[in-house]
Amino acid sequence: MSELAQSDIRRERINSLSGLKVVALAVIFCWHLKILTRPDLGGRMVEFFFACSGILEAIRHFGTYSYTLQETYENFKRKLRKMYPVHIVTFVLAIVLGELGVTGWVLSQNKVAGILSLFMLQVWDAKTMFAFNGVSWFLCDLLVCYAFTPFMSYVVQRAREKSNGGWRRVWLLLALTIVLRALIDLAVGHGTVAIAVHTFPPVRLLDYFMAYVCGCLLLAWRQGRGPVAAGKPVQTAVEVAALLLYVWLINVTAPLLICRTLGMAFATGLVLVFVLSRGWVSAFFSAVPFRKLAGIELEFYMVHELCVQTCDFFIHGQERWVVVLCALALALVMTFVVRLAVRGINALVARLA
Repeated sequence: MSELAQSDIRRERINSLSGLKVVALAVIFCWHLKILTRPDLGGRMVEFFFACSGILEAIRHFGTYSYTLQETYENFKRKLRKMYPVHIVTFVLAIVLGELGVTGWVLSQNKVAGILSLFMLQVWDAKTMFAFNGVSWFLCDLLVCYAFTPFMSYVVQRAREKSNGGWRRVWLLLALTIVLRALIDLAVGHGTVAIAVHTFPPVRLLDYFMAYVCGCLLLAWRQGRGPVAAGKPVQTAVEVAALLLYVWLINVTAPLLICRTLGMAFATGLVLVFVLSRGWVSAFFSAVPFRKLAGIELEFYMVHELCVQTCDFFIHGQERWVVVLCALALALVMTFVVRLAVRGINALVARLA
């Protein structure tokens, strides 16, 4: 891929996916508020976030890693520096709410879970995976995925070398990953394996790797082709069709034991469409309001369920629309409170360093 074409895809795909991530986060928020009641709908939206992360990391960094321990450490440290302050602030908030009786996680009664949560390790035990701030499992799993990204790049490059620079073995690697992921779903569904596929890091690592490999294959396919030649009406039609197909597929496959694997595959396909396409739907989701909201998505995600629980606890008897509006307002306020707290932590760390 030429440098111009690659930089163009990199710039526009961030904008076009910003709005979609905001919508996915809104769906998760509504699902926790029980406005949307489709079983495990939140899980499908989280898979969309994993698909975005895997594909975008491939577009940004594939071929740039040399896979050394120092490089892996630096990559992990960079991601941890961004995520951990948000995690620790919301963890403290969750402890306070537990002491107030808003949640069932009281620190004095859950010391082990508290220690695990402090070090972002609670996801490794099914009993503590939703400890204190229940949504923090996603951040913990995503950090593991980012830590292994240089290794994933190395694996894909080795597969290419085995194919004499081709991509046949990479396609085989993708197929094996999907099959393994589906087998895990089937094994868990039949009770053969007892793990929490929703949060267990190695399982989510497979999801992320699936998306990462697809991102690498996308780069290979687009190499030297330049921007997509189809006109805006055609690209818009493809975008609309992709969105409608995605919504339909995650609904019809929900009862299946492999719905998580399929959900990840569908989400990856949707992300690939919006990475490539520049239709009017993409332009809509690239609008400035969406990009601004995407800038606070991490903090909003980390506080939203705690805010829903707080409103359910203190104004439980009110009409549902009142609870919804209060939860939204509180989540937005707490988003900026967390951002201010994180800024203070980062400034303190900088001074101490």
